[in-house]
Amino acid sequence: MSKTNSLRCPLCGKGRIADIPSGVEQSQYRLFALHGAEHPDLIAKCPKCGEQIGITVLTPDAHPLIHTPIPFMGYVQA
Repeated sequence: MSKTNSLRCPLCGKGRIADIPSGVEQSQYRLFALHGAEHPDLIAKCPKCGEQIGITVLTPDAHPLIHTPIPFMGYVQA
Protein backbone atom coordinates (compact mmCIF):
# COMPACT_ATOMS: atom_id res chain seq x y z
CA MET A 1 0.00 0.00 0.00
CA SER A 2 1.40 3.39 -0.96
CA LYS A 3 1.80 6.25 1.48
CA THR A 4 -0.05 9.51 0.95
CA ASN A 5 -0.06 12.98 2.47
CA SER A 6 -3.23 14.94 3.14
CA LEU A 7 -4.06 18.44 1.97
CA ARG A 8 -5.94 20.15 4.82
CA CYS A 9 -8.53 22.90 4.67
CA PRO A 10 -6.82 26.33 4.70
CA LEU A 11 -9.72 27.81 6.71
CA CYS A 12 -10.32 25.41 9.59
CA GLY A 13 -7.16 23.27 9.29
CA LYS A 14 -9.11 20.15 10.26
CA GLY A 15 -10.86 18.89 7.12
CA ARG A 16 -8.98 16.59 4.75
CA ILE A 17 -9.53 18.06 1.28
CA ALA A 18 -7.48 15.61 -0.81
CA ASP A 19 -4.68 13.06 -0.66
CA ILE A 20 -1.47 13.39 -2.67
CA PRO A 21 1.37 10.87 -3.16
CA SER A 22 4.05 11.02 -0.47
CA GLY A 23 6.79 11.90 -3.00
CA VAL A 24 4.99 15.03 -4.19
CA GLU A 25 5.65 18.42 -2.60
CA GLN A 26 2.60 20.02 -1.01
CA SER A 27 3.87 23.39 -2.29
CA GLN A 28 2.78 22.29 -5.81
CA TYR A 29 -0.82 22.87 -4.74
CA ARG A 30 -2.43 26.12 -3.65
CA LEU A 31 -5.59 25.81 -1.56
CA PHE A 32 -7.81 28.85 -0.98
CA ALA A 33 -11.33 29.79 0.05
CA LEU A 34 -13.50 30.05 -3.05
CA HIS A 35 -15.01 33.52 -2.56
CA GLY A 36 -13.59 35.68 -5.36
CA ALA A 37 -13.35 35.49 -9.11
CA GLU A 38 -10.40 33.08 -9.10
CA HIS A 39 -10.47 30.07 -11.41
CA PRO A 40 -9.19 26.95 -9.63
CA ASP A 41 -8.24 23.70 -11.35
CA LEU A 42 -10.39 21.76 -8.85
CA ILE A 43 -13.10 22.59 -6.32
CA ALA A 44 -13.68 20.61 -3.13
CA LYS A 45 -15.88 21.03 -0.07
CA CYS A 46 -14.36 20.79 3.38
CA PRO A 47 -16.01 17.95 5.33
CA LYS A 48 -15.53 19.81 8.65
CA CYS A 49 -16.42 23.48 8.04
CA GLY A 50 -18.43 23.06 4.80
CA GLU A 51 -16.64 25.83 2.87
CA GLN A 52 -15.80 25.45 -0.82
CA ILE A 53 -12.04 25.20 -1.36
CA GLY A 54 -10.30 25.97 -4.65
CA ILE A 55 -7.24 23.92 -5.58
CA THR A 56 -4.72 25.18 -8.12
CA VAL A 57 -1.92 22.96 -9.44
CA LEU A 58 1.16 25.18 -9.65
CA THR A 59 3.50 22.98 -11.71
CA PRO A 60 2.85 20.66 -14.65
CA ASP A 61 4.85 17.92 -12.87
CA ALA A 62 2.13 17.56 -10.24
CA HIS A 63 -0.45 16.17 -12.66
CA PRO A 64 0.57 15.97 -16.33
CA LEU A 65 -3.00 15.39 -17.60
CA ILE A 66 -4.09 18.87 -16.53
CA HIS A 67 -1.49 20.59 -18.71
CA THR A 68 -1.37 18.18 -21.67
CA PRO A 69 -3.68 19.21 -24.52
CA ILE A 70 -5.62 16.48 -26.30
CA PRO A 71 -4.43 16.21 -29.92
CA PHE A 72 -7.04 16.85 -32.60
CA MET A 73 -7.42 13.77 -34.79
CA GLY A 74 -10.04 15.01 -37.28
CA TYR A 75 -13.77 15.04 -37.84
CA VAL A 76 -16.11 12.04 -37.92
CA GLN A 77 -18.87 12.03 -40.53
CA ALA A 78 -22.32 11.14 -39.28
